[in-house]
Amino acid sequence: MAGHSLHPPQSPRTAPSRARPERVLAIVAACGLAASSLSCGRGASVVDEGPIRVGVVMPQTGTLGTDGQLWLKGIQLATQEVNAAGGPLPGRPVELVVLDSRTDSMVAVTEARRAVDEEDVVAIIGDAGSGGTLAIYTNVTAAEGVPQVSCCATSPSLTDASTSTPLEDRFFFRTAPSDALQGQVVARIADDEACTRLAILHIDDAYGAPFAAAIQAEFTRLGGTVVATVPFVDERPSYTTEVMSVATANPGCVALIAYPETAGTILRDYTRLSMPPSVLWIGTDGLRSDTFVDEVGSSLLATIQFYGAAPITQPMGPAYDSFADRHRAAFGMEPGPFVSNNYDAAALLYLGIARARSTGGRAIMESVRALGSSSGVIVRVGDLSEALERLRAGGEINYEGASGSVDVSDTGDVRADYEVWRVTADGMGIEQIRTILATELR
Repeated sequence: MAGHSLHPPQSPRTAPSRARPERVLAIVAACGLAASSLSCGRGASVVDEGPIRVGVVMPQTGTLGTDGQLWLKGIQLATQEVNAAGGPLPGRPVELVVLDSRTDSMVAVTEARRAVDEEDVVAIIGDAGSGGTLAIYTNVTAAEGVPQVSCCATSPSLTDASTSTPLEDRFFFRTAPSDALQGQVVARIADDEACTRLAILHIDDAYGAPFAAAIQAEFTRLGGTVVATVPFVDERPSYTTEVMSVATANPGCVALIAYPETAGTILRDYTRLSMPPSVLWIGTDGLRSDTFVDEVGSSLLATIQFYGAAPITQPMGPAYDSFADRHRAAFGMEPGPFVSNNYDAAALLYLGIARARSTGGRAIMESVRALGSSSGVIVRVGDLSEALERLRAGGEINYEGASGSVDVSDTGDVRADYEVWRVTADGMGIEQIRTILATELR
């Protein structure tokens, strides 16, 4: 998903996992470790009590505020289910500390720092956007040894941030796949629609820039020509200059990497040009929402051809159906895109704590990466109580999530199937038209 970039990727500093000062002696005694390495391994038991505080740094206002409010429900649902089973550690329920990132990278860093320094959280779920997520990781969680999971941040820069450090010092994972994969899907849509001249119009941040590069590389590999790559700053009142640059290049299709509000302005400005080329628009996961349709309006969308790509976050099958049933029972509404990814983000984090029997950062991360083990007993959505029981008994599990398998790699990445979607002919909704399997992507 899109996000505001604060700083470019940089190598996180190695640092011990955090703990309250008054708990340090108890943790060291329980783990048998020096005070400079406070992360218990598998089977260790930390002498501690009270709720496990988890920070949620998520947009509740700003460009992604409406979506963020819905995504929070997925986290809340997983938290309710784990707490009903006694918490990740016996007698220690999760207590969420929800902080509004306002869809702003600088605010996201400030709130994450507050969560770690003042709210005593053991992990952070967030941010939703790639820019905020990367900024939190490079400025807060990596340096402090605090596990961080994002539902929706898809920038390849997050993979780069992980691979730049040793495995034991990687504190980030996500439940949505990297845009290195989605870039291939966007390029394939253009190629399948017989487009040979592609323009890329992208938000100039940690989400848009590497995504644009992935699209260009794949489209060129397929034999097409990228005739223009035009970056833009988010939330400007006009994009006339940018859309004129696109029109002048005379493309057959335009890949648009944007937020819903800005996408609406861009599309309106493009159609107001004098005799703009008729193009196929190709959106991305950031536009796969009712918010985009509402922002642009059906009267305009009905006049253009608009396709898109997105990881499948509402997969067909009993796992997602069970999640949707539970979501409806809890909140009286259908879950939207990426709500399942938030559920899985929280579930993986809590199961990682349970498997580690610790709130130490390195122990949690090691355990999260082991939750996709083929040797473990498969547990699915709705089986979190069973999963906790097996982990407390020393067993292994293979968690199959609401959004997919969510097997976390050493770089913190997951793979997923993708959908090709389009805006309906009446401009009033979005429909899935085909699926591209993860196994079909490089």
